[in-house]
Amino acid sequence: MPADLRHRHHIAHGDTVVVADDVEGIRIITQERALAEVQAYCAALAPVNVLLSQELLADRRSELERD
Repeated sequence: MPADLRHRHHIAHGDTVVVADDVEGIRIITQERALAEVQAYCAALAPVNVLLSQELLADRRSELERD
């Protein structure tokens, strides 16, 4: 990737980038941006006012009590 393009998009030499193929075409994004997009997607799927980590812990406690 040309240096001027990397500098313009705050990508350092050696940074990992992701080639994303979607309905808009091919995008080259930073690994951090890809992670943020996945996190935002997953957050939109989660129920409102529910901590999934607490739900998981409660499920595991229930399983332990049954065993």
